[in-house]
Amino acid sequence: MNLIIESNQNNIYKNCANKPRVLVVDDETLICWSLRSALMNKEFEVITATSFQEGIREISSRNFDVLIADLKLDESDGFNVITEARKKNPLIKTVMITAFGDENSRHKADELDVNLFVEKPLNLSEIVHSVSLLIKKKTSPYPN
Repeated sequence: MNLIIESNQNNIYKNCANKPRVLVVDDETLICWSLRSALMNKEFEVITATSFQEGIREISSRNFDVLIADLKLDESDGFNVITEARKKNPLIKTVMITAFGDENSRHKADELDVNLFVEKPLNLSEIVHSVSLLIKKKTSPYPN
């Protein structure tokens, strides 16, 4: 079976005021594709990045309501992605996903006030529900 993943260039959608924007940063293209599909089915605008550098470029070029970041990335980690995203938007909601959910990772996620820490394999419906709840808890719009 051939699975075609759209390149990041094709992931650019017009943002609507009532459509929350989510960035997914994971070096596994299938995870990006799965999360993107599940979230788009619930009317989220979803941008994906498959590397740390791609994620940073997306963060610097537009604003997001929610960041979903994998803990282990190519040249860095999800904690650094979250730190960079919060420099631009301190109100961004964050979800850390990982196959390596050890105590140290959980502790660091707590220190960074990560909103949700999820271990793989992912339950897509639970993540979509959790992202929806995080959006509803948002107290003010992200900066322009």
